[in-house]
This record gives sequence, structure tokens and C-alpha cells, in this order.
Amino acid sequence: MKAAAVHQLAEGLEYRGQRESLSSRDTAIFELLKHGLRATEVSNLNVGDYNGQAIQMSGAKWRSDGAVPLSPKARQALDGYLGWCLHKGFDTASHEPLFRSLSRNGYGKRLGYWGIYEMVKDLAAITQSDENIHPHRLRHTFGTHLVMENIQPDYARKLMRIKSPVTFERYTRRAVEKKAEDAFNDLIERADIGEGLF
Repeated sequence: MKAAAVHQLAEGLEYRGQRESLSSRDTAIFELLKHGLRATEVSNLNVGDYNGQAIQMSGAKWRSDGAVPLSPKARQALDGYLGWCLHKGFDTASHEPLFRSLSRNGYGKRLGYWGIYEMVKDLAAITQSDENIHPHRLRHTFGTHLVMENIQPDYARKLMRIKSPVTFERYTRRAVEKKAEDAFNDLIERADIGEGLF
């Protein structure tokens, strides 16, 4: 997914979240998905997993535990959402679910994977995206962005909490292909002015 598509989804939050509750919660969730968290990981978070600077993952898929540093925008979204939770009377003790369902049937209970999945699908529908958008695409986009911004592969794997270079390559293959194309085009340009082999 391209950065422009991510920005479009973010704009869709405004329309989906005409109710203050959805806007605050969904913005915080979306920010975490943009940081490469899996939807199941977001669902399983407790309030105490957020320390004001990062999310501490434990019990994650493939033992991919670790700290996920957050951007100022993500921290602001989480702080705003937690403030809303306090205002609404939700228990924000460390063992309580970070994200709660706001639906009529499950109000106040932990928001599950499918709630997060449907939120992202709703955003895709609001923005009329032609892409097959689902939460995990945001994880791939995060990995691609790290590679395109020249983050060292070891650091990028650490930020994504991926131990295997082979698995990491699945997430970043398109970014590597794009960088290779760009490098080759630079080579051709240098050749056109007599500085290269071609």
C-alpha cells in the first residue's frame, strides 16, 4: 500500500468517527497499525502495555515480543483516547483492555480482531479504495517505508519485531525492488553523461 493510500485511510477516520467515541479510539488503533502492529496484537493490548513512549509487546506471534517506539502523533492519539476512557468512566488500570468495543452488544468489553478488521475495511469503503485493504497491509507498508528510508535492515527487523531475515524479506521485497530500479536508473543517467558503462 502506498503512503497516499494510508493518508486517505486516515482522512476516512473523520467520516467514520462522527461520534467522538469512535474518532478517538479508531485514531489510536490506526496509529498503532501504522507502526507495524498486527491487529491481533492491538486487540490483546492492555492499558499497562503503553508507558507513554512505547508499546511493550508480550506474548506476540512467533515470540516477536519487544518494545515498539511510538511517534509523537501516535502518543498523542493514545493519550487522547485514554483521556476519553477516563472521562467515560472506563477502568484504566494496567490489566484492563486498552481498546474496548463500543458496539451495542459488546460495549466495554475488549475489542476483538474482527472489530479492528471491520474498522479498516470501513475506512477503505469510505475512501472508495480499489486496493484490497486490511489491517496487515499496514504492517507491510510500515516495513516498506523503513527500507525506503534507508533504515539498516537489522534496525528495521528490530522495529518490526521480526527475527528471521527470510520473513523480513517477504515484507520488504517490493521496497528492495524499487530501490534497485532507482539505483539502476541513476546508473543509466550517469552513463548518459559519459560517467558509466552503459
